Amino acid sequence: RRQGLLNSYCSIKIVGGVSSLCVCARAALSFDHNNPKVAEMNTSVSGGPDNVANAPPIPTHVILFYLYTPLSTDEVVMSRYREAHFKLASSLHLTGRLLIGRGKSEGINGTFSGGKSELDMYCYALGGREDTGNVHVDEFVREFKLLNDMDESTCIPPFSMPYGEFKWSENDTGAHVFPDTYIKVVDEIVSSGGKLGGLGIEKTGKGYLTPSQFHAAVKQYNESPSPDTILIDCRNDKEVLVGQFASAVNPRTKTFYEFPRWVEEERKAGGVLEGKKNVLMYCTGGIRCEKASAYVREVTGCNVSHLKGGIHRYLESYPGSDGLFKGKNFVFDSRQTV
Repeated sequence: RRQGLLNSYCSIKIVGGVSSLCVCARAALSFDHNNPKVAEMNTSVSGGPDNVANAPPIPTHVILFYLYTPLSTDEVVMSRYREAHFKLASSLHLTGRLLIGRGKSEGINGTFSGGKSELDMYCYALGGREDTGNVHVDEFVREFKLLNDMDESTCIPPFSMPYGEFKWSENDTGAHVFPDTYIKVVDEIVSSGGKLGGLGIEKTGKGYLTPSQFHAAVKQYNESPSPDTILIDCRNDKEVLVGQFASAVNPRTKTFYEFPRWVEEERKAGGVLEGKKNVLMYCTGGIRCEKASAYVREVTGCNVSHLKGGIHRYLESYPGSDGLFKGKNFVFDSRQTV
C-alpha cells in the first residue's frame, strides 16, 4: 500500500448526523475524519483473511468525473443523497471516493474503480437513465427524483451527468486501486481552505479550450513566446514532477490551498503574472482549473483559458510522442501515474 495512506480504523459511519454505525475496518484515504461538519460513509475492501471472501472483484477500469451544479443546504437531504450514492456504488461493487458539496456553489467530484459494465451502470444512474433494467440504477434514479421534488428551499435541483463527461482509464495492475468506498459531504469539492468557496457556479464553466485548441495554443506559445501570455500548471509540485507541459510555470504548491496566495504574490510588481493579458491553465482532469481560472480572471482581469477535461482528455487526443505533454499524468489512486 503506497506511502501516505492512513491506517485508521473506521467504516460505515455518519459523523455529526442522527445515526452512527461503526464496524471496525481499515480505512485508507487521507480525509479529515475529525471535522464535525463532514458527513461521511466508508466501507473497506482491504484487511485480513476474513475480509478476502467479501472483497469485490479486481477492477478493470477507473472513472474520473466532476460536475459543478447546485445541490442543497439541508443536511437531511444531503444525507439521503449521500446514502443513495453509497448504496448504488456498493451494490455495483465499486471502490473509490466521492465528494458531495453542500450548498449552491459546489457539486460532485469523484473517482471509482470497478468492472466496465458496473461502471457503465453508475454513469447511467448519474445520467438519469430509466431504461437500463438494473434495479440498483432504477432505485437511485427514483430516490434522486424524490429529492428533486421536495420543497424548493431544501430540494436538490434536477441535473444529469452526461456519459461523455466521465473520463476512463484501464487498470492493468491486477490489484485494487482503491482500498475502500468513501463518500463524504463537504463544503468544497476541491478544497481551497474556503478561499475559493465564495466563487459562484456562474463564474465557472468559462474559457474552455478543447485538447486540439489547447495543443495549438501551447505550440504557438512555445514557438513564439509573448510577454503578454503565460502558461500555468495548476497542480501541486509532486504532480508536476512526474509530467508537465515543458513551458509551463510551476507554482510549486504542496496543496491547492496555496494557489490563491501564489496568485496574489505573483500579480505584484516583479511577479510572473505582472502585466500579463492572457493566461493558459491546465490540471489533471479539469476541476481545479474551474475555480482557479475564475479566481485568476476575477483578481487580474486577464483573459483566462483552460484545458477542458485536463491532461486526461489531452492524452486521449495526443498520446505519447504525438503531444506536447511530457511524462506521466499523476492520478490519485494506487497506480499514481497513467
